[in-house]
Amino acid sequence: MVQNNNMQSRRSFWWSSSSTAPSSLNPFSGSSSGGAAWESLDFVPQISPDLVPLLLALLIASHEDDSASVDQDKPYAVKSVHNKGLGAFATTTIPRGTIIISERALLIWPSKITIEEARQLISQLTPSAKKAFYSLANIADPSLNLDPIFGIRATNGFNVELPSMPSKLVPATLTPSPSPSSASFIFPRIARINHSCAPNADHAMDWSGLKMQVYATTEIPSGQEICIEYQPGLVQKTREERRQALKRDFGFDCHCPICAQEGEALAKSDGRRREINAIVNALGEGQIPNKEAMWKTLERLETLLDQEGYKAMPEFTHQKVSDAYVGFRTIKQQRQAASST
Repeated sequence: MVQNNNMQSRRSFWWSSSSTAPSSLNPFSGSSSGGAAWESLDFVPQISPDLVPLLLALLIASHEDDSASVDQDKPYAVKSVHNKGLGAFATTTIPRGTIIISERALLIWPSKITIEEARQLISQLTPSAKKAFYSLANIADPSLNLDPIFGIRATNGFNVELPSMPSKLVPATLTPSPSPSSASFIFPRIARINHSCAPNADHAMDWSGLKMQVYATTEIPSGQEICIEYQPGLVQKTREERRQALKRDFGFDCHCPICAQEGEALAKSDGRRREINAIVNALGEGQIPNKEAMWKTLERLETLLDQEGYKAMPEFTHQKVSDAYVGFRTIKQQRQAASST
C-alpha cells in the first residue's frame, strides 16, 4: 500500500490552493484568537531543497507584515482521550469563525522522498523541534516496517496542494521548471486535533507565512473536543465505508458521534450520506439540466448536510462541486445580509 520511498501524508484539504488566510476565504469568518499547545516553539520550517524556490516565491508574492499580530490566550487545552491518544478541548466557548490555531509548518517535504533525505531534514531541526516531531503519534501498520520518521509523517502529515509559481515573479522570457503539485506539511500543534465525521472546525493554508489556520465552523462549547475531518469525501460515505477508509489510512476505528449511532438513527444517517453522494456525482458529471435545477439541488445538499450536523465546508470527491457549494453558500449569505439591511 505504501512504500518507504513514496510515503505520503494521509490528511488533505481543498482550501490549499488559495494564497489568502481563511478570514477572507470561508463563510464562517469572524473574530480570531491565537495560541497553541506548543507555545514556546515558533519554528523556522525545514524545507526540502526541491520545494524552496516555489515556497520562497509564494512568500514574496503574498508577503504581509504580521508583526503587529499577537497571539491571545489559546482557547483550548490538550488532554488525553480514551482510545485516541491526545486531543484538543475548548477551555471557553469558541464562537464560529474564531481562528483557534495559526501554526507555521515544522517540516515541508515532497510527497516522494527517500529516508536519507528525510533524515537529513530532521537533523537540521533544533533540539526542541526534534522533540516536538518525535513526540507525535506513529500508528503506521507495523507490517510495513517503516522508519519511525515515515510513520510519524504518515500519521500526522497534511498533503497540501501547492499553488502555481506567482506569474509576476517569473520573467516573460523564462519558461519555469515544473513545480511539485503537492507537498507534505507537519504541524505539531494541529496534529493534536482529532478526526470527526461531523467536524466542528476546519483548516486552511495562509501562504503569507506558510501557516495553517484552524478555525471554528460552528460555536464550540467549553469542554467540547475540537475536531477536523481527516479525509476528503467522507461525507459521501456510509459509516462502514468511512470506518474502512479511516482504518486503512490512519489505523483507527472511528467512534465519533456520527459513527457511534445505531439502529434507526444510523440507517437515516447512512441514507442521507448515500443521497449526498448521488447528488455530488450528478453535479460533478453534469447531469443537472439548468441553473434553476442546480440551485434546488444545492439547496437539497445543504439540507442534508444540516440534518447530518455537518457544519464544515465539505470536501467532495468532485472539486467543482466543492467550489460550486462554496459559491452557493456565499451567494445565500450575501442575499440574507442584503435583505436584513
